[in-house]
Amino acid sequence: MRNTLTLLSVFFSSILIGQNLVRNPGFEPSDCPATGTTLYQNVGPWDDVYGTPDHYGPCTSPGSPTTNNNIPPRTGNGNIGLYVYGTFNSGRFNREYATGELVNTLTEGQLYRVSYYVHPVIVTTINTDAFINGPGVLFHSTKRGLEYSDATWAILDDNSIYPEDVIDNMNDWTLVCLYYRATGTERYLTLGTFRPDAEIDAEDFASATPDNGYYLIDDISVVAVDDAVLDPVAELCPDGEITLSVPSGLGGMWDDGSTETTRTITQPGQYYYGYPDGPCYRIDPVDVQLVNCTKCNVYCANAFTPNGDGKNDEWKPIFECDAIEYKLEIYDRLGNLHFETTNPDEGWMPSSSVHEGVFIAHMRMTYELYGERTYIEETNEVMVLR
Repeated sequence: MRNTLTLLSVFFSSILIGQNLVRNPGFEPSDCPATGTTLYQNVGPWDDVYGTPDHYGPCTSPGSPTTNNNIPPRTGNGNIGLYVYGTFNSGRFNREYATGELVNTLTEGQLYRVSYYVHPVIVTTINTDAFINGPGVLFHSTKRGLEYSDATWAILDDNSIYPEDVIDNMNDWTLVCLYYRATGTERYLTLGTFRPDAEIDAEDFASATPDNGYYLIDDISVVAVDDAVLDPVAELCPDGEITLSVPSGLGGMWDDGSTETTRTITQPGQYYYGYPDGPCYRIDPVDVQLVNCTKCNVYCANAFTPNGDGKNDEWKPIFECDAIEYKLEIYDRLGNLHFETTNPDEGWMPSSSVHEGVFIAHMRMTYELYGERTYIEETNEVMVLR
């Protein structure tokens, strides 16, 4: 079982800040022994705005085999426990949440590393037996601004971030590493599960049907980090090559096992570079895409003979590139439209009622060149010969 889980969310930025922005990241009690009865009174500014999370530690409750499996805090004097999976007979979800506060509002467009440690708790006598790919994190702007449903006893929100893999290590705390691109309004974060059970990857401790999931959480960190060292997309010409490069000193490795700062690529596909990022191991992907690198040349004949002999009866522009958008219009010298099409394979075959003379062909098209749409517009004179 891996003790480090990494998820790279597809967001991008470039500001560097090294401070952990979470207030009381280790859930340390303000008094020892604690005198309060709520999460906020004991380990503020953490609060049980939604549900009733538990706090464990020598200053509050050391726990027991049937509450936290007697697992001590990872560091310091505190950690919290949450129900994160399960459905009651009434259709309501078995969920608890803990809401914390950040030192300041997150910066719009900035990429943040979100890391925390989790530990599953298994108590089969009360059907607490599920391992899941969670718990996750949801950022929000106001402390009580989330939509908690009395009908489901849950907060369901697609904006949450959570680990990809099921966390089932019972022998040690597991580090979860996520990456989040801020919108610029986030001042609070809530820990828990923000998906219905059907959307959660769940496994049972005893290889049966999972019932309820309960996890301990400790040492959460939200830190601004640099953007990915690789651009998410790179372009490769047919029969060409490109060089991917990363800054020196990262101490990382490419997906092929090489540790050089540069890598020559000759085939399209997904490539990765992984490197240490604080307590985490970050993986930056790049999608190398094959693109057209040849300029599209258009050939237009200046005359044709639509006499029905099967030779040179049709007129259309000739080009070898793939048109993304295309339109051809043919007018006489008085401005009357004789033909139009948006199909590059369709040409003009004028009827016998169209007399000899000069016509104006106006063609517009776009095609891909070096991964970008390129526009072509041409106007040509075309002679109809009978």
